[in-house]
Amino acid sequence: MMPIEEWEISAYLDGELPAERREEVRRAIAEDEHLRRQYEQFVALDAELQTLAKAAAFDPCISLPGRAMANRLDVFQWTCALLLLRLVLKLVPFAWNVGLAVVLLAALLVWALPYLLRLAEEDRRQIFSVPAAG
Repeated sequence: MMPIEEWEISAYLDGELPAERREEVRRAIAEDEHLRRQYEQFVALDAELQTLAKAAAFDPCISLPGRAMANRLDVFQWTCALLLLRLVLKLVPFAWNVGLAVVLLAALLVWALPYLLRLAEEDRRQIFSVPAAG
């Protein structure tokens, strides 16, 4: 019988040895106190590492703001309104087209853009806020 190496004890614990060598290692562990202590140390280390691995496992927690569906509807409505507006701008005479485009751009800059920025900031706060430990 060949002497038992430490790596073989670890491989025995992991079930990675061929059947005949596994039986030799099992008998050697049962007969030799030094090998039995090494085996018990490996078993304890393996249990500790398994516990640490379970504790370190990443468990993602994703939550969307409650108004996420309402925001989608708002975006859909705005998209439809803009498409309709684009069609109207194509059908009206050029002078009206330019005047309407200037009015709409002013409305966008004064109202819509700050509104969208405020919504984005609220979403950013909700997404990156850290829930209280409880």
